[in-house]
Amino acid sequence: APGFYTVTLLVTEPSLQCKSTAVKHMTIYPIPSANVSAIDSVCRGSSFQLSSNTSSDVIQYQWLPLIGLSNPNASVTPVIAQTSASYSLVVTNNFGCETTSRGEYVYVQQPPPSYKWDTTVVIGEPINLNSQLGTNYTYTWTPPDALSCINCLFAISTSTIDITYTLQVQDQLACFRVFNPYTIYIDPKTSIDVPSAFTPNGDGTNDVIYVDGWGIKKLNYFRIFNRWGQLIFESNDIKVGWDGNYNGVPQNMETYVYQVSVETYIPDKSLQKSSNFKLIR
Repeated sequence: APGFYTVTLLVTEPSLQCKSTAVKHMTIYPIPSANVSAIDSVCRGSSFQLSSNTSSDVIQYQWLPLIGLSNPNASVTPVIAQTSASYSLVVTNNFGCETTSRGEYVYVQQPPPSYKWDTTVVIGEPINLNSQLGTNYTYTWTPPDALSCINCLFAISTSTIDITYTLQVQDQLACFRVFNPYTIYIDPKTSIDVPSAFTPNGDGTNDVIYVDGWGIKKLNYFRIFNRWGQLIFESNDIKVGWDGNYNGVPQNMETYVYQVSVETYIPDKSLQKSSNFKLIR
């Protein structure tokens, strides 16, 4: 504890019991105290104030870190916010004793990044719009046309025409707001694709033959005929294919004929295709 003390040392010689004393006058100086206060969060470029509450014997101040400080050697100092930091204060009293305050963390909100984004997709293909720019932001997409959501991080566009979306990004402190354009160019490509062979042997690979292609909006029909012209499979669901069976019976290894008709995403344009494929076991 601080104060003035007299310390006495008693020394005894063991064989003759001779004794002596030594006296020392000691002064214990107080340790200064300091507490720091600051705003919790602030926008980058804004000003805020660091203030302190110290013991009355403090005569020197040193704020740390020095970034953005107007007067690092005063009990109160304005700061221009640049980056998040934990501010502490080193104080010295008139006895030369020093102490460091507990750090006070100040979050500095940074502006979200600005950029332009574009891509080209085949008509009818969904495209993921990745807008993840970090935490503490809100997201708003405009226009809402052909979008899976308007206030989400990962919107999905199913537009069939060229379109530019604007993503508004705003931090939760309302410090900054940026507008990032996302442009999608549509390639009006359409086609029908059916494999030339498939292997329905139950190994989990190429066991079912499907209709595929570009720009397909709807499957009108997928028909399969055997060598005698008998219709053995038909579907109007593009997700349903033929597994090589007819009435529960595995069909022979040979060549089969198919017919396909589809509607495309291009208005008034449909496609048809007829050809053959091989069943291999």
